[in-house]
Amino acid sequence: MPSAKITLVQDMQFVGVADTGHAVVMDAPLSAGGKGTGSKPSELLPMAFGGCSGWIDLNIKEEETECDKFEINVSGEMAKIIRRCTLRCILNMSSQAGISRKTP
Repeated sequence: MPSAKITLVQDMQFVGVADTGHAVVMDAPLSAGGKGTGSKPSELLPMAFGGCSGWIDLNIKEEETECDKFEINVSGEMAKIIRRCTLRCILNMSSQAGISRKTP
């Protein structure tokens, strides 16, 4: 299972570093006491969910056809409960396959 280390930088800004060394800046918007220097953690959840789903779908499609265009739209809603994060996501995928079939 992948792991990450999350470090508070200042105010509401955090930096998350994955075990691969890739990093992402997370921050609250100005209206919530942050400086708006990065995505909110709740924004990263749908992006990660969509990215994982996309990899799975592209791996399946790769065996059948070449994919010219692929897009995933993920929307969600955050529960308004303090100290608890509940996110419900809706996933819509669309792809446009090329006209040529891959041959073994």
